[in-house]
Amino acid sequence: MQRLREIEDALTHQRAALERAHGELRESCGGDADLFARKWREIACGWRFDELNELIRQHNDYYPIERNLPIDPRTGDYVKIVGRSYRREPLGPDWILEHFPPGP
Repeated sequence: MQRLREIEDALTHQRAALERAHGELRESCGGDADLFARKWREIACGWRFDELNELIRQHNDYYPIERNLPIDPRTGDYVKIVGRSYRREPLGPDWILEHFPPGP
């Protein structure tokens, strides 16, 4: 549970930083949507999530063991929690562009 809290805290921090960067870039580009989109994609490709992705990797590897989740005999995978997988996807440029699009 502590690791999940760390993931959520880090994700909140990253979202706030990205929101600030997104707003600042939008202001600096004025009304030039093409310039903004190009620069935002460059920022997204260079944004680092190394520490957060390491926490996510650890969560995906150890959470089912730590929680002693049962295995579904039909699939051979751990059972879902409230209908959802326990796994978290690593973050990267695609995640940034999905949550903070380069368009209007």
